[in-house]
Amino acid sequence: VSLAVMIRAPKKKGYFVPENNLAKNYWFYVDMAQAREFTGLELLPFYAEAIGKAAKDTYPETSEPKVDFLNDHLKYAIIWYSLAVILVIFYVAYQRKKS
Repeated sequence: VSLAVMIRAPKKKGYFVPENNLAKNYWFYVDMAQAREFTGLELLPFYAEAIGKAAKDTYPETSEPKVDFLNDHLKYAIIWYSLAVILVIFYVAYQRKKS
């Protein structure tokens, strides 16, 4: 039997995601500090998610692999255009002072 896993780092809890309920063992997001408290074990700062085709009534339950890429293109564009505008302002100020 083989098992395919994807190593994941915990993400921040979303705004609309409810809090985990440790008393009832309800988990809505991964929080390694809460998992340490719940299990009493020393855990690493990442976890392994089983991936693959889910077979009915088998464990561990698997999920389809999903890779989330960081998409900060708008932020980068704003930064670089802002730097370009600042550079033009400095250039104009320098040329006026020079004259």
